[in-house]
Amino acid sequence: MENNNINNSAQQPEESGLSLRDILALCISHWKWFLLSLIVFMLGATYIILKTVPVYTRSASVLIKEDRKSGSIGGDISGDFNNMGFGVTRVNVNNEIVNFRSPDLMLQVAKNLNLDVDYKLKGLRYYHTIYGSSLPVQVNFLDLSQSRGSGMQLTMDDSSSVTLHDFTKGKDAIASGAIKVSYGDTVDTPLGRLSVTRSEYADKVILDRPIYVTRTSPQAAAGSCRGRLTAALSDKNTTIINLGYRDVNTQRAEDVLRMVINVYNENWIKDKNQITTSTNEFIAERLAIIEEELGSVDKTITSYRSSHSLPDARTAVQMGMQMSAEATKHVMELNNQLSIARFLQGDVRGASRSALLPANVGLDDVSTQGQIQQYNATMLQRNRLVESSSEENLLVQDLDQQLSALRSSILTSLDNYIKAINIQIQSAQRARSSSEARVSDIPLQAGQLLSDERQQKVKEALYLYLLQKREENELSQAFTAYNTRVVASPHGSNAPISPNRQRIYLIALLLALAIPFLWFYLREVTNTTVRGRKDLENLSLPFLGELPALNKQRKMFRRLKISDKTEDRKIVVKPHSRDVINEAFRVVRTNLEFMRGKDTGSAVLMVTSFNVGAGKTFVSANLSTALSIKGRKTIIVDLDLRKRSLSALAGQPREGVANYLSGLTDDWKSLVVHELSGNSIDVLPVGTMPPNPAELLGEERLGQLIEQLRKEYDYIVLDCPPIEIVTDADLVAPLADITLFVIRAGLMERGMLPQIDRYYLDKKYNNMTLLLNGTESSGKYGYKYGYKYGYKYGYGKYGSYGYGYGNDKEKEKA
Repeated sequence: MENNNINNSAQQPEESGLSLRDILALCISHWKWFLLSLIVFMLGATYIILKTVPVYTRSASVLIKEDRKSGSIGGDISGDFNNMGFGVTRVNVNNEIVNFRSPDLMLQVAKNLNLDVDYKLKGLRYYHTIYGSSLPVQVNFLDLSQSRGSGMQLTMDDSSSVTLHDFTKGKDAIASGAIKVSYGDTVDTPLGRLSVTRSEYADKVILDRPIYVTRTSPQAAAGSCRGRLTAALSDKNTTIINLGYRDVNTQRAEDVLRMVINVYNENWIKDKNQITTSTNEFIAERLAIIEEELGSVDKTITSYRSSHSLPDARTAVQMGMQMSAEATKHVMELNNQLSIARFLQGDVRGASRSALLPANVGLDDVSTQGQIQQYNATMLQRNRLVESSSEENLLVQDLDQQLSALRSSILTSLDNYIKAINIQIQSAQRARSSSEARVSDIPLQAGQLLSDERQQKVKEALYLYLLQKREENELSQAFTAYNTRVVASPHGSNAPISPNRQRIYLIALLLALAIPFLWFYLREVTNTTVRGRKDLENLSLPFLGELPALNKQRKMFRRLKISDKTEDRKIVVKPHSRDVINEAFRVVRTNLEFMRGKDTGSAVLMVTSFNVGAGKTFVSANLSTALSIKGRKTIIVDLDLRKRSLSALAGQPREGVANYLSGLTDDWKSLVVHELSGNSIDVLPVGTMPPNPAELLGEERLGQLIEQLRKEYDYIVLDCPPIEIVTDADLVAPLADITLFVIRAGLMERGMLPQIDRYYLDKKYNNMTLLLNGTESSGKYGYKYGYKYGYKYGYGKYGSYGYGYGNDKEKEKA
């Protein structure tokens, strides 16, 4: 049971949980550090704000028009429904959002606006970007590699020339002198050939500082623009895209947004015109062939008539041919359709993987025309995805499968249509043969002539038909409209979005409070030494009192675990003094007398500690002074024969208690130093440091000396060495009435407290009591006295006590 109690008492002091009140007290006690941290971080935040280049934002809104043309197989009925507005929207707005931020589009924007060349002016806080109306000149790099950045400085001399100097390539400076360049001239420089042109705003801009010109690759400029451009849907139920752009120059931001919209529209028109271009190419190819064939037929007819001197056979056979005219016309129309179908069939089979099919070529098969339109629309969508991603994209592969299926379907439809045309042609030809049989008496030459004229008419009709279709495609291409409409032009506030002053100051405030808080909090919770009285609450031995740290060096001594010898040798207790340390010693004195009770005889008080540097000599000297001030005759005996710390207060005399214990003298009174430092206390110093202190302290002469001192003094204070270092304190312990064990806060480990408690429970030392020395004046474990109330009663400006046992009358008498 006894061991369990000791273990419990050891575990309890290790608790380091801090309540909210304790944390608040910890912060208040170090308010100066918090104030310093706040000042430093606020100054740092202000510096960041002043040195950060302001960034502005501009935004624009674009409406994507819906394409309601259906590309499915549906014939005239599908077309009628589309005209009535029942078509399905085919615009994928998400694809258009990706297209707005595509690398190729941004590269074109960067090239159009010359964003690969940046111009800056050095200001007081940062470099200012000049652009547009604030830029007086423009530099054109003619030979510089686009993959490597470069820079230089440009100084405007007058209205006709500038000076180039301080050239750099990459991060390396180039040793070169200044080069003077006239506007419009091309000169050789370390960066290659370049020219400087005067802008239209040159007369309005007067610069007395050099311009820092930096040139990067267009790809890098496009990547930077792409990172600063945002595109998002305004609402999920609309096709309005909101564009945003961040830049240090508002004019450049607006120009970039306008250029993005313009380049997007140009690319869209280019994509839409690909169908018309493909059709025109097909028509031009067929026109060239038909024109050659028609010329050949014309030559044949002219030659045949000239060689056979044939008249006009049409008048002769007018009646006979009237019946075959309609059949001939029908055959001609069917031949036109057959030729177009075969031409289209060959073009479909020979088309490349990404080519578009000719549309609107006059094929009467509405189903096949609808399939071709759907194929071309799907091919455009597939080509656009390939430009934004790659052919390995799952969407591209899916569209390739759809295109393959559509191509097969188109070929099947054309095959079926050709078969049907052939059957109709055979039927029409049979009807025509029947009609021509009626005019069989027409000379063979006239028949041959009519055959050639028939071919001529077929070629002429087909030629005129293709010319008409070519004009229709040209008109369609000329009147193609954009699929976008600008809802809101580039606009924005003149207030910068960066640096965000509120956010920066808020972060600085949080860091200014958090860093010192974490430092002090972690230092507090990781501290394994005795911090204050709360760590001693679970010990069994009596607690005599606590003393505050004396000077500002206490933290350093505690951290280094060494003794403050200046403090140990200093007597701070003075008569009529009412500072904290004097009041603390008076409380300890009162508690000591309270422990003695009614015992009015002399008392032997042994002062020891567990560690070196606990302040036992300081306690011995000042507690003795406090007892003597109250009228108690007190003597301090320095029994720390190895260090003689207390003897230093008496000037280290050569003779002392060591001489008496070794038998060199029997007159101990002659060894006493009276009224130490002007105080009414006596000191018996060590004298000569002996080589055998343990043997001297074990002699009977020490007991005899103590008995003689009892007759002369009320209190005999024995300043002994620490108990765990040497055995001197154990040899002196039987002679003491009270053992005062001194623990210094911040020096002794809390893990050693159970050992001290075991000494008390084992009664190893007589009337063992505990004194805590060197506590701080605040905190959870700190030294807290109630001196802030009651000062007007009895002490004038000083006040009364708020700690310890005893009564105030006895203190006033002191």
